[in-house]
Amino acid sequence: MFITLEGPEGSGKTSHIPHLVEFLREKGYTVFPTREPGGTSISKNT
Repeated sequence: MFITLEGPEGSGKTSHIPHLVEFLREKGYTVFPTREPGGTSISKNT
């Protein structure tokens, strides 16, 4: 299963990820959360 969260900047996508990950893991799913631009410190715009 592949889930994407779509929406404009500031709509809460990043805020919802930890809750979705926790919910799916509680249901027994193996979850690999990622995010663009890649989810690593070197690829974040800071």
